[in-house]
Amino acid sequence: MDDAAVLDLDEKYAKSTMLNKDIVDRKSVAVIRSVRACAAAVLLLSYASICASGSTTPAVREIPSQIAATVQSALRAVNQHRPELMASFAAPANTGSFGWTASRAHDWKGGILPVPGYARPSPRYLAVFHTFHTCESDGDHVYPLVQVEIGGASGWKLGPEIRESDTLGLRVRDHSIDAGIVVSTRTLNIKDTVEVERTAASASTGPAVGLLRLNEPFRVRSLRIPGAQDDVPYSQVGGIIAFVPPAIDKFKLTLQYDGVLDQRNGDYIHDDEAVIASYWYPHIARLPATLSIRATAPPGWTTVAQGEQLSSKLTANGSQETSWRNEIPVSFFTLDMGKYKVMSRQWKGKLLSAYTLESSESSGTRVAKDSLDLLQDSLAYYEKTFGPFPYSRYSVVETRGPFNGALEAYSFATFGPRTLPGFIPHELSHTWWGGLVPCTYTHSMWNEAFANYADDLYSRAAKAGGQGSGEPDVVVAPRPEVRRNSSRQYTALPVALAFDTEDESQNSVGYDKGAQVLRALEEQIGAEAMQAAIRWFLTHHQRGEPAEWPEFEAAASHVAGEDLHWFFHQWLDQPGLPVVSVSNLTARRQGGGVIVTGRIKQFGATYRMRIPVAVELRSGAVVHQVVEVKDADAPFSLSIPGVPDRFVLDPEAVMPIAPANNANGQGDPFTIVFQ
Repeated sequence: MDDAAVLDLDEKYAKSTMLNKDIVDRKSVAVIRSVRACAAAVLLLSYASICASGSTTPAVREIPSQIAATVQSALRAVNQHRPELMASFAAPANTGSFGWTASRAHDWKGGILPVPGYARPSPRYLAVFHTFHTCESDGDHVYPLVQVEIGGASGWKLGPEIRESDTLGLRVRDHSIDAGIVVSTRTLNIKDTVEVERTAASASTGPAVGLLRLNEPFRVRSLRIPGAQDDVPYSQVGGIIAFVPPAIDKFKLTLQYDGVLDQRNGDYIHDDEAVIASYWYPHIARLPATLSIRATAPPGWTTVAQGEQLSSKLTANGSQETSWRNEIPVSFFTLDMGKYKVMSRQWKGKLLSAYTLESSESSGTRVAKDSLDLLQDSLAYYEKTFGPFPYSRYSVVETRGPFNGALEAYSFATFGPRTLPGFIPHELSHTWWGGLVPCTYTHSMWNEAFANYADDLYSRAAKAGGQGSGEPDVVVAPRPEVRRNSSRQYTALPVALAFDTEDESQNSVGYDKGAQVLRALEEQIGAEAMQAAIRWFLTHHQRGEPAEWPEFEAAASHVAGEDLHWFFHQWLDQPGLPVVSVSNLTARRQGGGVIVTGRIKQFGATYRMRIPVAVELRSGAVVHQVVEVKDADAPFSLSIPGVPDRFVLDPEAVMPIAPANNANGQGDPFTIVFQ
């Protein structure tokens, strides 16, 4: 749906496309409870609102039973995870917007949200499918409900989805957050004043409807313009807050809200720590914003937040009150609190710290020291390779979980069990790839590919002697079954469409195949040009705006001096991997050497690529060369200085290729022994 149209539906399904100032509920405050299953499958939800006349007595607006029944039936279909079942609930103009239901990473609840600013005779409603979301995963799904003719009678269907990336002409630019926790009830209390600006539709056209998004556990208690006595008209279902913004181009909104955080796979408040990372701040389209935060931790606890620390003091009851400011606009915020032990060191004017929760002091000290050593070494390499680190400090924060892996926060990162110190290079690299160049995870997870690639760059440099000197060591090629499994995992969707880190198939494609594609690009244009392209991407990116793959494609093409669209199209826009085999391998003497010839065949889609090969000689020497592959059947010829013993295709496993089924699952089809 076009942003400027706001909630403007197709004329066939809506009598009016204009927002009517006269029917704005000027003092309405709506709290819509989630749809709950009932035996009759017909739900009547209450909409509490204060009438436009200024009455302080709430008036009850009843959700039409036909709408409730439609949404309840659609919800059952959603949770069967079969997109084809949704066709019967879609309006004719709504096609192809239910692919998200195929993922089994989420189970959904449903609700109906009356749109504030609309009243009789033409109220409008949104169907909201919501759940708890971990950071960097799929968001709630919102559909306008539209009236259509069904068998000669009027009925309700789901119109085109209002996607999370649809801003409806509004954008959050800055947050000013006061946060505190109540450990006994696992409750997070927040007051957030957000700066909002219009990006489309002039304020002179009258009030529009905006959508803010929070995670499902949070309930908004108040939403108002700072200094005002009355709330801005709003309503909430799940994590979706619909509101009527003031008719000006820039304004502030203060939200007071709270939520109980005790998730099994994400945010939580425990007796000795709290990890708060998943959409706990109101946002629009996850677009980057700056942040001020003042956090109050319980007595004996320490707070870690994003950006530069401004102040820290103890309150009268022993609580720690700490303030931070992050001037770098980013898409994701994290707040950690806990009974930490802190080990710090100064390095080149930067404060490096490790916050550990280990019960054993010796164990905690060892983990902290090892973490600081790896942090210092990888930070030095990334500054040399990518550019200056933008903060005066970086912290490693340990959590016992439940926490899946580790999570970047640009000036620090949170590490779950068994991730320290090994995951530090990946998470640290996100300061550049996700921080300085933001990623919203509404289209792709390109920055996870960059973080995996950065980790690989650092590992190769470290093995070669540190700080990028020398040539990278040979990487041990994976077992044939690993290559085959990767080929199967990568068939789900293209790299360019992988965005939900909670979905295992998308995760594998986005992190692993994405990083392999970047390594393939290094093979294509050379290591020096690759690093130049990465730096160009970083230095020419518009600060505060999210990036996607096409921007890096432009950077790589600029540095390489050629249009590389063919490369990115073949690797990013289609699923799966090139399936290849080696055939007709022969060796014959010529002069004082030997000529090795053969063919590399592709099955299915044909890729252009440069594949490294190695020929092991009977003398023990190894000859490394590169074969240019441009066609489905590509002959090659290699000149070597002695008698060959073995031929190995892609010996360092740098290319995202899969073997053809020509070995019956036995042996390595990419390794051929000369007779």
